[in-house]
Amino acid sequence: MPDKRLGLVLSGGGGKGAYQIGVWRFLREAGIERYVSALSGTSVGALNSVLFASGNLEKAEELWLTKVQDAVLTQDEKVWESRKSEGMKNLRMLFGGHKPLDALGNLFNEAVELARTGICDRKGLCSLIDESLDLSFIRSCPISLYAACTRISGNARAVFRLNDYGKDDVLKILMASSAIPGVFPAQRIGREKYYDGGLSDNCPVSALENESCDEILVVHLKEPRGESPVSKCGGRVTEIFPSESLGRLFSGTLDFSSSHVRSCMDLGYTDCAWNRNGMGDRILELRERLSLEKPGAQNLSHSKVPLDLPQNEI
Repeated sequence: MPDKRLGLVLSGGGGKGAYQIGVWRFLREAGIERYVSALSGTSVGALNSVLFASGNLEKAEELWLTKVQDAVLTQDEKVWESRKSEGMKNLRMLFGGHKPLDALGNLFNEAVELARTGICDRKGLCSLIDESLDLSFIRSCPISLYAACTRISGNARAVFRLNDYGKDDVLKILMASSAIPGVFPAQRIGREKYYDGGLSDNCPVSALENESCDEILVVHLKEPRGESPVSKCGGRVTEIFPSESLGRLFSGTLDFSSSHVRSCMDLGYTDCAWNRNGMGDRILELRERLSLEKPGAQNLSHSKVPLDLPQNEI
């Protein structure tokens, strides 16, 4: 490992997480990737952290572009049809004047149950991870990996060091970290149940406080608003924000379509390569602080045209 240690923090944001894959490509081209000694992530950021630690960027791009859409938002059709049928029956009771109070009570209970169990299951994503990535590598991985979750009891943040767990438990932690309430069911780990880490810590910088990182790079998935969540961490933190919106709930977080994935991925790369809002400069300054620049080496050019970027967007 290099002498200098770089921590990488990947925030959560569902389908918007493809942006982080684009940034990863730039980090590789800039010669920074190999200096990452610790990773922490929330939700999709935790999933991307595992992909990053595996070192296979091309595989990560392929999974995002061709596999994720069909794997993430899968539903049990029988359960879904049963819920719709029960919901329609209660609505007919409510508006038909037949036991309206009972109907309201049933609808409330249905809503509570839906929030508890979610409208989608995790079978598709679990299968995708199982087929594409052997999580047993994490035990011996030289990079420290952390995933943030939210423990339901007390609504408290919980951070797991994935290197300390076997692959079955790692999978449970990743499912917990990305369990958006109302969309996915809560995940049990041991005696506790957990939801998406974004509810308590969407940018888990503090998870790296014991990793002795010389520098920390944070990749956000939404534009800065007000004071940055990591502003109190000191000058060693470099932040990357998307230069434009990656979408809202349905047009971004829950959009895993290949077109949205490609758009986010391209933006992550071009934000850095084209130095939008100074992002490329910040990364190259980070490289200099890590002493990555060799005497006489040529700087990356911000005038480089990404292969997948249409000319009319330049």
